[in-house]
Parts: sequence; structure tokens; C-alpha cells
Amino acid sequence: MFDTLHAPVRPRLAQPRLAILLTGPAAAMPAWLRLLDAQRLSEGMRPAEGGFGVMLLPRDRPLAPAEVPDAPGFALRQTGGLWREGLRHVAEWVGPDGAVLLADAAALPQPGWLAAHAAGLSAGAEAVAGRLRPLEPCSAERAHAALLAEIAARLDPGEGMGWPGLDAEIAGNLSLRVGLLDGIEAAEPLALLAGLRRRDARLQVVPRATVSGAAAVPRLERLGSFRQRMQARAALRRLWEDGIGTVLPEDAALWRLAARLGLPAGALAACLRPRHFGAAWAAVEQASRRLAFAPLRPGELAAEHRRARLLLGWLRCVRTAAGRCPPLPS
Repeated sequence: MFDTLHAPVRPRLAQPRLAILLTGPAAAMPAWLRLLDAQRLSEGMRPAEGGFGVMLLPRDRPLAPAEVPDAPGFALRQTGGLWREGLRHVAEWVGPDGAVLLADAAALPQPGWLAAHAAGLSAGAEAVAGRLRPLEPCSAERAHAALLAEIAARLDPGEGMGWPGLDAEIAGNLSLRVGLLDGIEAAEPLALLAGLRRRDARLQVVPRATVSGAAAVPRLERLGSFRQRMQARAALRRLWEDGIGTVLPEDAALWRLAARLGLPAGALAACLRPRHFGAAWAAVEQASRRLAFAPLRPGELAAEHRRARLLLGWLRCVRTAAGRCPPLPS
């Protein structure tokens, strides 16, 4: 449906197929809008007139008319109020068959950014996330977050939404179909991302959807706690997929996981009842004190990074025939 962004069937589309919700300080928005106006889609074509739009949601003051580019190649609106209201306005603008793209004026779109998001959605993705190109060299924290992301993907291959510690970057460069917003009440982008995870929305990572800006310091967890969390999530996923606690009775695997998490078996079985695994996992995280986030303390990063590299090397070498990692050594 998003092919009409660059191949319109009429001179001007009455309603944008894709709308960008741009947040951030008003002073940063004019430069961002000029870069957006230079974006091209497939084969270097300009976007169709009316094919996409931008909803401005400045954090401090409204943009003055003189700050907006002359005759931009996109529809432009401005709103105020809370972020959740801006999201509702932009969703109503594109309608139930459209898509919304979340953007931050402090992260400047690179060539091909808009085309990459549109192509991912046109290919059938529910949600598309791009990447951040930091203005400064890669920090030790981001390098460690990349290790944790690969460890998580190997311990629990079923997870499809994002990289540990980098949620702020995902939420600031994320496009999604409007239908995914039904029933999700989100006061800010991170809450929306959490709601999508609870619904098992599948995220397609498109590296060409790149923005450049200052990188936030990742939220890092101690490796032992992180490893326990990923192992527990993978074990819970297997129980949920097998229907344990819902269509099948409790079994030894559920009892073992309940003991590891410090929960009564019946309470863990009750957490498995939602129709989406993401909702089941959120319930277990809330119920078990042993899954509480354990932040990395100052001075621990270097040693934790060495341990993470050793763990990842082991995971790369040892795989079962089913493609799952065997139990980790103590």
C-alpha cells in the first residue's frame, strides 16, 4: 500500500499514506525538515505530492511560519500537548490503513532513510526500526550493549523486537502500521515500544534507515542477571509455545522454572495464559523478584565486557542440533 508514496495514481493524494511524528526542540526542526525535503525514494524519485506528511510536536514552543521550508514536498501540520495526543492526531491523519514514523529532531535523517522505512512497510513488516550513526566514536557502553544484543539473540532466538539497552534509539527511529496502536495506551515512545513487545509485534531492522545524532548511554545490566533473564525468557517461551498451563497440564519443566524464579508453580502457570507471549513475559517479570533489573555499577564495565566476550564465544561454538543453545556452564 505504500508504493503510492512514489507512484501515485492521481496528481495529489487526498490523505498521506505515511506520516512522521517529529518531536524535539523547535530550534532543531527547520534543519531536520530541510534534510527531509531532500529525501528521495526508489530509483531516486521524489515522493508523490501528498504521499506523506509531517506532524510537528515541538517540546518548547510552536514553529513560526518563517522557520518552515518554502513549498516543501510533503504535507505539514503542527500540534501541541502531550506526546500521546500527538500520536493520536497523526494516526487519525493517515487513517487505519496508513503508517506512522516516529522521529526526533535531534537525530538527522541520512540519505535513503525515508525510502528504507517505506520499503520495509511495503514488504509487509509490522514495524521497522532503523539505526543510529553516532556523531562520536563508539563508546565502551555501546560496544558492550552490542555484545549483550548478540548474546540475547543466541539465548532466545524467538525475541523479535530490539537490542538490550538501546530502546531509546529504537523508539526514536521506528515506523509501524496504525493497526498496531489499537488498544495500546502509551504516554511516550518507550511505553509504546513496551506495548508492541507485549503484543508480539515483529520488528524488522533496516540498517539503511539511518539517522545521525548523539548516542544516549545504554542502560546496561550485570551479565549474571542479564544471562538469567534471557535464559528464563527462552524457557518460558518454550512452555508458552507448548501450551503448558493452558491446554496442557503443568509439567516438570514448569516446576523447575518456577523454582528458579522463586514463584509458586500455579502463579507461573497463570502468567502463561495470555494469547501473546510478550504479555506472558511481562507478567513474569513483574511477578518474580529474581528478574529485577541489576544495573551495572561504576567501574565494572571492563571486567563485565571480558566475561561477555567469553560467553559469546562459547555460544558461537556450542549449538544443539535443534539450533538452540544447551544449558550454560556455571
